[in-house]
Amino acid sequence: MDISQIMSFFAGPSLGPFPIATAVVALWVVLRCVYAVGFLLLLELCLVSSAVSYVLRRESRRKMITTHQIHLLLQDPKNVSKVMGENMPEWLKRPSGGVQWLNYMVSGMWKEIAAAAERDLRLFIEPMLDYYKPSVVQDIKLKQCLLGQQPFVINSIQNISDHSNKTVLDITLSWDSDMDICFRVQIPGPCINVHVRRFQIDLQIRLTLGPHVSRWPCFGTMGISIMKIWLLNFDLSAAGVSLDAVPAVGAFVDNFIRSTLVGMMQHPKKLVLPILEGYTTEYSRTDAALGVLRVRLRAVKEWYHRYVSDRQRTPYYIKLLMSSDSDNKAPLKSKTYKGLDSELVDEFSFVLYDRKRILHFWLYFDIPGYDHLVGECDVPVVSLLGNEPIGFTCCMVRNAEPHVKVRAKLIISTVFKPYRHRNGSTAESVANTGTRPPDESVDALHGNLSASAHPPSSMVSKNIAGSQKPSECDGILAPGASSTVSNAHGVDDAGGWTLFITIFQCNGLKNMETFGTSDPYVVLRLKEQVCKSPYISCTLDPVFNFEAEMQVYDTSSDILRIAIVDKNDLSKDAVMGKVSIPLKQVASAPGHNLHRKVNLEPQGTALIQLKLLRF
Repeated sequence: MDISQIMSFFAGPSLGPFPIATAVVALWVVLRCVYAVGFLLLLELCLVSSAVSYVLRRESRRKMITTHQIHLLLQDPKNVSKVMGENMPEWLKRPSGGVQWLNYMVSGMWKEIAAAAERDLRLFIEPMLDYYKPSVVQDIKLKQCLLGQQPFVINSIQNISDHSNKTVLDITLSWDSDMDICFRVQIPGPCINVHVRRFQIDLQIRLTLGPHVSRWPCFGTMGISIMKIWLLNFDLSAAGVSLDAVPAVGAFVDNFIRSTLVGMMQHPKKLVLPILEGYTTEYSRTDAALGVLRVRLRAVKEWYHRYVSDRQRTPYYIKLLMSSDSDNKAPLKSKTYKGLDSELVDEFSFVLYDRKRILHFWLYFDIPGYDHLVGECDVPVVSLLGNEPIGFTCCMVRNAEPHVKVRAKLIISTVFKPYRHRNGSTAESVANTGTRPPDESVDALHGNLSASAHPPSSMVSKNIAGSQKPSECDGILAPGASSTVSNAHGVDDAGGWTLFITIFQCNGLKNMETFGTSDPYVVLRLKEQVCKSPYISCTLDPVFNFEAEMQVYDTSSDILRIAIVDKNDLSKDAVMGKVSIPLKQVASAPGHNLHRKVNLEPQGTALIQLKLLRF
């Protein structure tokens, strides 16, 4: 062995551009810390950290189990009647019990169902393990997949669509499983067999059966989306020892189950399974998009009397957020206004995938060092779905107060524009969204149990559309250079566009770090709209699978700018690669769908998909 082979052996491909210097500095830092702190104190610190981590995880798990037990108790109408009294709705007083025969059938066929599911899970999970494994893991395989003897239990079924070519069902189910799934993890050192046991889940799924055909079982494909998850709990162990005390070891498996697997099926995403030969399984989130909900903030009125006297010139702003079970998006923020009688000019757009959402509003005073919460309000999205502009008053209250006191009233106007499908119909008609009934009141939701398992917690808005003149509720102009205002409310009848963006992965990015490897994330810009993805640590070939939606103002001139940026804690973030894509390329593509690999400047490639939907 010559000197070059020895140097290459110690260098290795994963130590960066200065491997020997990096290794020496890292070894010196470790030895210096051990010497300065002391080996016994360092060992004690590790043990205390592990113990605290174990206790925190156990406490979090105990709270989830308690929530699950309460949820199970409330499934009994007798327990619900004790809590709600006279406010108990009719559908809870007279349960149909129509799902018991399904549970009997599942229980009798569970052995065959489990065997088929175990086989399909292997085919589904094994390629993903290799695709998503972190760099510290050399190899990971699914060694064993046993779903156990305990079947899941169906609690309720609701038909939510009248479409003639498919059946859409919302199914609530629980599963306290005795499964034993084993992952064989190869890391530097010995192999570790990580077992997943005591799997508990309580969730609502959306089952889409279609298209309807004349052959058994009467539908071509089956789509599964996760709508809500109330409980997701499982134990991770290796060699009979729980991995809760050493979270780094089981972090990948835990995140793979909670984020990757669940995220791939979180609505509007869908797992589509072919039932009959010859039917396609292609599906994207644009197929589930219903339309665009535009919200205009108009004014804040009827302030609490103390605010009128004490905070007349105090700046204030508004935050709003569309509820979602999948993403952790930050609330959108309005401009800051001075003067309690200021006229608001902010407009916000939300891509709507499900009518069973809640739009949250928060009103804050902008005080240096501390933002004072004036009040908040939850508005059911179903009450906002009107084809014509609708006016609303949102009563801003504090949930923590024992007595509800309206602190201010936020005046908004909304308009919903459904997407146009290729067959000429709108997403609203396909999904049976319709418009809000004219006499529907949402005040009754406050203090009562709604049809969902998690009703709005704060005072809901009061519909004042009937009390406003059309000129006072002039709607929101949809973007588009070619739009024409042709109705009495100022709403664009020509419609607009939404750009659905997916950044799958990048390869061969430029390393912006002198020592180590860059931590890339995605930045998307379109006019004044900006979207950012979470960063991925230490890689030049990141797999983002980042999805975003942006409103398009003019397909002939708008340009989407994509940048891959290196995250830095102590210095300014540096651009690793960028590309600009004129949206006229997407508009002229077949089906307004562009799926390709693009070259980044100065180096690297990115696999992206862009699709336009018109409303």
